[in-house]
Amino acid sequence: MKFKKLLSLVLLASSSQLLNAQCYPPSTSASLSVNNVDVRINVGGDMWWDLLSQSHYEFPKGSGKNTFFAGGIWVGGLTAGDSLRVAAMMYRQNGSDFYPGPLAADGSVAQSTCVEFDRYFGMTQADIDAFLNSGIIDQTLYDWPGKGNPHNNMPTSDLAPFKDVNSDGIYNPDDGDYPVIKGDVAYWTVFNDVGNVHGETGSDPIGLEVQQMIYAYAANNVVGNSIFYDYKLIKKSPGILHSAYFGKFVDPDLGYAQDDNLASSSTKRLGVVFNGDTFDEDGGGALGYGANPPASAVKFLRTPLSDAGSMVPMSSFIHFNSFTNPFNGTPHLAHHFYSYLSGKWLDSQDIVLGGNGRPDQNPGAPVHPYMFDIDAPQDWTECAAGNSPGDRRFVMSAGAFTLDYNTPVEVSLVSYSVFPNNLSVNFSCDSLGDVLAAADTLQQFYLDHPLPDTTTNDTTVGIFDNQLESFSFTVFPNPSNGTFSIHHEANDLVSVEIFDLSGRIISSEQNISSNQRLSIHEAGVYIIRVSHGDQQSTERLVIH
Repeated sequence: MKFKKLLSLVLLASSSQLLNAQCYPPSTSASLSVNNVDVRINVGGDMWWDLLSQSHYEFPKGSGKNTFFAGGIWVGGLTAGDSLRVAAMMYRQNGSDFYPGPLAADGSVAQSTCVEFDRYFGMTQADIDAFLNSGIIDQTLYDWPGKGNPHNNMPTSDLAPFKDVNSDGIYNPDDGDYPVIKGDVAYWTVFNDVGNVHGETGSDPIGLEVQQMIYAYAANNVVGNSIFYDYKLIKKSPGILHSAYFGKFVDPDLGYAQDDNLASSSTKRLGVVFNGDTFDEDGGGALGYGANPPASAVKFLRTPLSDAGSMVPMSSFIHFNSFTNPFNGTPHLAHHFYSYLSGKWLDSQDIVLGGNGRPDQNPGAPVHPYMFDIDAPQDWTECAAGNSPGDRRFVMSAGAFTLDYNTPVEVSLVSYSVFPNNLSVNFSCDSLGDVLAAADTLQQFYLDHPLPDTTTNDTTVGIFDNQLESFSFTVFPNPSNGTFSIHHEANDLVSVEIFDLSGRIISSEQNISSNQRLSIHEAGVYIIRVSHGDQQSTERLVIH
């Protein structure tokens, strides 16, 4: 067992700090399981481990073997007055920088909000489809943290995405609204860096809210070997954060932790871990993969936009160790984290091409902040550097960009694993083609599968955005087996329009009297709009 894992039992802060704490660190975990992967995800900016000593990134699912031990997100930059602000997560042995819950409009967070949001909100596409097909509302739909959800007292700020069927700006499945997710199964959560002290970095807070969706697909190819991560960063404290970077910290333990090697690809925005010898044995309490072990990788799929409006590159890939080395050891202070985020060593020296990346040991070498880069202008692999396999960790960053006040910044990543196509060979410093090909496949898949449109289409917007004075009516029976009537108290006739949830008009009837019977032949959820002169209103109808 690694020493760092023993340290992880020391949580957050001293007891005296906790007595006066506004928010406690996130404590809830969930298991995201699909065809080939079973992964633990924690509320907050860290993941993949049980917060005690064990990894939980099982690949293949059911094997008892794991590819990653821990991971976390880092965000850092400078205020308008050039003061450093950083929020980051590693192992929690010094504390947490992130706390559950969204921020209020003024950038604050209440303890009750932290408690309420110390949970994951899970959803499957099957749950959504069942609702659309039957109209029966599962409890998970009532729980979804959409804006203003009256069933769980959600804040009236933009939270988890949803289809707003009646365009009232509020999530309510009783109105036909439903969650919108990516993947076949997704978990959504929100956290902030304001709820308490920054125990990990010691920094003052950024005023950052992070909305996170982690999702996966049940597929029988590399997509089914993958976990996807979408982040929305919102700075809710006044002012900007310039020269900002987003980093993904990864502690990869590919089976047995002590025989790993790393590689990166600056052009594919990718970090890779593979076995550094020909056999991955059991050790350190972990099961090894034996012969022909897989390789695993983390890839940026989407990066923040630069001030010029284009996506920033993966700006660095840095391997560091767990020692107290003054230039490549474990970061402990805010400026240490920012040095790694911005592609420099702890002593602020540039990373240079070749060897161990130190300018003082490789004088005259050009700056190249991508260690062990497959795309480097010269051979710079762990093999070329003469490194012995061992325990590895890295941080890969994207920047620089600006976090403007109340302006969302979106970042997406994917983690995945592949076995070599030819099981007679192993992945090595010079043989990672299958990993790179999978990266291209996943990038295209991501582009082809955006978040479904959360706004109604033009027809539906035309129906609901400009409603006239309300007109009262009821639909009976509701739910219905297909035949129903509309009861209203008008002394004359009304017009009735029926729409499906995509906004398509199913029927339009004029001169309908009260209690006149109407019918719909297909099961589903529909929106009924009744107009009477300058009055109109809508109701939801379920057909079984």
